[in-house]
Amino acid sequence: MNKNLGRALAVVAALGVLYAGTSMWLGKRVEARYTTLLDRLESQLGADKVAERHYDRGVFGATSTVVLQFRVSDSVPEPGEAPSPSEGADAGAAPHADAASGAEAAASAPGDAASAAVGAATAQKLAQTGGHAGNTVRITLRDDIRHGPLAGWRPGAARIRTQVVSVEGIGDETRKLFAKARAPEFVTYVGFGGGYDGRMSLPAGEMADPQRPASRAQWQAAEYDYRVNADATHVSGALRWPQLDFHAEGPADQSADAAEEESADAAAPATQAPAPGQPTTAVEIALKGLSMRFDYREVAGQWLMAPGKADGQIDELTFAHRGEAQTALQPALAMKGLRFDAETVDNGGLLDTVVRAAGAGSLAGAEFKELRYESRVTRIDAQALATAQRMLMAFMKADAGKPAPDNEAQMQAMIERFLSAKPTYSDRYSATANDGQKGEFGYSLVVGDLPATAAALPPDIPWAVRAMQRLQVKADLRLPKSFGPAVAGMLNSPGVTAAELTQMADEFVRRGWLKQDGEVWTGSAEYAQGALQVNGQPFSLAQLLMGGGGPEAGAAEEDDSTVDGVAGPGPQSTPAR
Repeated sequence: MNKNLGRALAVVAALGVLYAGTSMWLGKRVEARYTTLLDRLESQLGADKVAERHYDRGVFGATSTVVLQFRVSDSVPEPGEAPSPSEGADAGAAPHADAASGAEAAASAPGDAASAAVGAATAQKLAQTGGHAGNTVRITLRDDIRHGPLAGWRPGAARIRTQVVSVEGIGDETRKLFAKARAPEFVTYVGFGGGYDGRMSLPAGEMADPQRPASRAQWQAAEYDYRVNADATHVSGALRWPQLDFHAEGPADQSADAAEEESADAAAPATQAPAPGQPTTAVEIALKGLSMRFDYREVAGQWLMAPGKADGQIDELTFAHRGEAQTALQPALAMKGLRFDAETVDNGGLLDTVVRAAGAGSLAGAEFKELRYESRVTRIDAQALATAQRMLMAFMKADAGKPAPDNEAQMQAMIERFLSAKPTYSDRYSATANDGQKGEFGYSLVVGDLPATAAALPPDIPWAVRAMQRLQVKADLRLPKSFGPAVAGMLNSPGVTAAELTQMADEFVRRGWLKQDGEVWTGSAEYAQGALQVNGQPFSLAQLLMGGGGPEAGAAEEDDSTVDGVAGPGPQSTPAR
């Protein structure tokens, strides 16, 4: 019996030595891979942005600490505002509460867990610092690494837990803004082949403007899953965000006299909380049940418009606003079961992308069977986009407050290549009512060939002028008259009613700017080579500025101030203008 016990102990000891040896060997491999990814991060951000990096490896685990620093551009305090002191912030009050920032960072610039945390921690650094006069913001990240071969009770080379330890250099106002927001945490599992997958967890929290406590954002806990292959060229994952609410308030518009008095008072702060009882404007957005999946692949290190797909759903989305002199929020948009998808395709070095969204909902309280949106971008030159990406990275490397690198020649060459591919951009919105009536609005921008008249332009003319010579713009509208109340409600402007919109549209029909087909208004416009056509007829800007009628108005454009009781082209035709 003692002999069997001795053998068992010997086996256990051998397995322990084998496990320890394997863990140590994997630890060396993980450190080498980790160091490579940090080197890549440093080359992307700039050596001066990575202030410190320490890696302490043991037999079964390691600890890595990375300190990033960013110089915030100088800002001039507003009248009556003192510069905010720069103080440290603990992890519990760290201003990094945007799950979308972490998702975008991991999806667009795949790297290790520290890289993903950097994305979450730095995507909003300029908005979150709250400092003045060239403050330096320091972000400390810590990775707790557990070596395999059983890392986190699953086979793998390592398990990495990434946390934001501290953020230094932010002001008191920023600290108050994010007092109830906690930083996201990343748990990443590194595979034996070098690829990794993990999850970012964003705790529930809220942000509140110290100057306007009613302005706040609140959210429930979100989860973002990611998977990256060994060479960081393929990233896929999913995002789940149960609820996000945003409410912002501002003072109502003031009279010219009041505005003059406020500007003359140099001691008054530029932004103040509204006094109790003072009218305020407001915007409110509520999102429930966001879920999405994505799968993208880098091509030659290019992550801008990387080819791939994404799709998802939002269970409920609402938008409401309150205008001046209104006491309650007015519904503008409400949708249920909103489905969306996006796809980018590489067609021989030219990138095409499409984004679609559709669902049932209401506009200003009017119910619609379907609301649909589609956006397309085609013929984007991949090499021109790669140049833009390099310029963007160079800009990100530069210190705030320093002049940007002189790359005018590079930019002009990039733009010329971009225009030569003849890219296009288009948006289309449609709404189908429960009775089958359909309204549509769409526009497109196309870059064509340079017209023959461009040969007479001076050779040193700015590229923007040449670009305008190649630009072709089209727009079209189909609006049933029954949609008038929904349009008026969306505008939410004092004095703009459905009846007044109808009167204005009828005036546009008289001028030839719109057409009427039964109970539907239609119209089209096209701009090309410096000429504008409306409904197929030449149109000059002077006609609009001077209050003149369109090409079909004919003899109706006289000095009469009214036609059938509707404001005419005379000096008092304000709606038409």
